[in-house]
Parts: sequence; structure tokens; C-alpha cells
Amino acid sequence: MKKIQLFVILFFILIIGCENKKVVDQDVMAKVYVDILISKQIHQDNLDSIKIARYNIFEKHQVTENSYTTTLDSYGENIELWDSLFIKAETYLDSLRKENLKN
Repeated sequence: MKKIQLFVILFFILIIGCENKKVVDQDVMAKVYVDILISKQIHQDNLDSIKIARYNIFEKHQVTENSYTTTLDSYGENIELWDSLFIKAETYLDSLRKENLKN
């Protein structure tokens, strides 16, 4: 009986641990990446504001910080993935600039 209980507990721990480590779509990654960089520029030395901004950015894009970090880590030294991410990030940043000019 103890073996079954241990198995069930380990199973749930595994499920919960894997659930937060999903790879994030690259289009979403680019937006999160840009939004985080912008928030760091806006809040520069205010670490509490940066933390709050990061939390809000992850909420906005429906991404966990864990999955964001896992996805960045998965890129490793793959130059093609990084190039693709930066191209999408630049496109998103350009769209934000154009939107800002309209306002």
C-alpha cells in the first residue's frame, strides 16, 4: 500500500513539475522578451517595479516565468533560433514604435 501511495505522490510531483516547463511559442517569446527589456529601461534602478512589471508581462502573454526561462535555456547555442527570435522581436518592437507614433 505504501508503494502505491509513494507512486501516486511521485506521479503528481512529476506532472506539476513538467506542467510549468512548457516551451513557449517563438512569437510569444519575442513579445515577452521585448516587453521585459522595455520595462527594464523604464524602471531601471527600481527592482520592485521591474519584478511587478515582469509579473504583469507574463500574465499579459499567458506565460509562466518558468516556461520563459526554460525556453530561453533550450535555445542554448543554436544561432538559428536566436536569429529567428531577434528578427521577430525587432518586428514586434517596430510595431510598438508605430503604434506609439499614432498616439
